[in-house]
Amino acid sequence: MKLFDAEGGQWRYAMANLPGESTNWELAEFKDVPKKRFAPRISDPGAGAFSLYVHDLHATIQKAKNAGGVVVSADANTILVRDPDGVLLKLIEKK
Repeated sequence: MKLFDAEGGQWRYAMANLPGESTNWELAEFKDVPKKRFAPRISDPGAGAFSLYVHDLHATIQKAKNAGGVVVSADANTILVRDPDGVLLKLIEKK
């Protein structure tokens, strides 16, 4: 996979369209490639966060912590969590 700088590795992906939207999702998984830890701040160029709306913010954050997540920042209705792979998740309580 020279394109991804992952020589000897494998990858697979899936694409999905959101109903009624022009937005597409591309999900990718890489296997058998060397992994480097990367933990950007949300304000770093190129950094991103995956946002999820949840019904019970406190229960969800406890589940995230139990799974190895670390709270990066929080306010009344939104919590930013870094998962064990370094991905930032923005958890927003849906009212």
